Amino acid sequence: MLEKIMGTELEEGYRTSKLVPRLFFLFFSIPFALFLYGWFKPIYSIPLFLILVISLFFALKHVSALWIPNFTKSDITKIIILMLIVSAWVCCSGIGGFVWQTNDHIIRNAVFNDLVHKHWPVVDLKTNSLLVYYIAFWLPAAAFGKVFGLEAGYVFQDIWAILFILFLLYFVFTFMKKIVIWPLVVLIFFSGMDIIPYYIQKGKIDIWHIDNHDGFEISSITTQLNWVFNQAVPAWTATVFMFSQKKLKSIVLVLALLLLYSPLPFFGILPFVLFIVLYDFYIKRKSNELKKTNILFQFVPYAISDVFSIENIIGGGVVGIASYLYLAANISGGHMHFIDLSHTFYLDSIALYLPFEVIFVALAIWLCGIRHPLIYITTGFLIFCPFYQIGEAYDFVMRASIPALIVLYLLTVAALKKTYKKQNKKIAFSILVMVLFFGAITPLGEMNFIFDHTIHAIANGLPLKQHTVNYFHIKGTAHDNLVGSLNSIFGKYFLK
Repeated sequence: MLEKIMGTELEEGYRTSKLVPRLFFLFFSIPFALFLYGWFKPIYSIPLFLILVISLFFALKHVSALWIPNFTKSDITKIIILMLIVSAWVCCSGIGGFVWQTNDHIIRNAVFNDLVHKHWPVVDLKTNSLLVYYIAFWLPAAAFGKVFGLEAGYVFQDIWAILFILFLLYFVFTFMKKIVIWPLVVLIFFSGMDIIPYYIQKGKIDIWHIDNHDGFEISSITTQLNWVFNQAVPAWTATVFMFSQKKLKSIVLVLALLLLYSPLPFFGILPFVLFIVLYDFYIKRKSNELKKTNILFQFVPYAISDVFSIENIIGGGVVGIASYLYLAANISGGHMHFIDLSHTFYLDSIALYLPFEVIFVALAIWLCGIRHPLIYITTGFLIFCPFYQIGEAYDFVMRASIPALIVLYLLTVAALKKTYKKQNKKIAFSILVMVLFFGAITPLGEMNFIFDHTIHAIANGLPLKQHTVNYFHIKGTAHDNLVGSLNSIFGKYFLK
């Protein structure tokens, strides 16, 4: 699909391999395997682990072979540059504590410290509760930290994030059929044009965390990395991986594995999974690959042969149900509803910021000639996000929008690639570059804020890592988002 959007689907003569997508699948599955070991009674964890292994066997067999570079001297040089830039970006985000960390790391450090220092599962018998959170990203680093110490675990977090972002970039390059540096630069600085409505509303210029507007926030990519990396990084990579696969036999398994990493991005990726399946069916129907009959009798055998695989039905079902049972024990997760329309301050923020965050960006891509249905699906979902809510805060729009923002980024890369050096698209290309220029102010502000606080902390002998809290014994949203009851279904019947 994205090869067609980028104009590379007809290119031939390149090498392909299943190695990298297979490696991604294995790495992406490791946290769930650790979760089974640490949280489930052996009577459940052993058969569930066997199902996971069998599902992975079929998934690795059915994974699509993707483009690989020729590893010329130029390719190797670019790969080294990409690795250095990604490493610097991640280390400067606060992951691992190499620079000053944003306030969200208070809770994230607390969770990670407990995963390292306490026995799995993490429980508090005094309050009859257990840790219920999207812990998948941390589990490999926590296991490493249990063996080599807490600080080694923090370093492992950086390595894990860097690895996932490099996977993401590889999948982007498979669409482009070449290795280039500029898509990474676009990723780092990709954002809506927050600075313009901010100036309209405030009458002044400010550049720190300007993508939060009275609860309404569609975060820039760098903002996500700085604040909610444990949810964002896996969701980015899983989204791009799904679009890279020409076979859909493992798409549900990938979706199910994402749930323990990122529940809200899990909801955000659902429309794209549905779109990928329906679009694949449409293409095969249009190209006469399916038996000629009515659409219903075509779709059923298509679904059986292309989607209803062992890894999707059994593997995806088991992984999804196991993750759901755990996450359903969370105190705040059951509150799902549309926003209260009486909150006029929030609606005012949507009316002012949403056009600059989403609509004008999508329009600039559209002007570049990207008229694929994917642009309409992506824009529509991003417009819908602010009006729905899970939990007590406005987290749904901030987190469920993550997959859609990565798709919008992919479409931006496609638009830049297709219009660069084209005489009849100079104006459209210039408009898109201008949109990206104004958008880049938001991540630059995030970077500047962390840089200033890092210099201040070092100069005054202050710690770079945020302090931690005992989330079992505090009150409020933080407690509700992290804690579940031992009397829940999961706590009573499945907990180790």
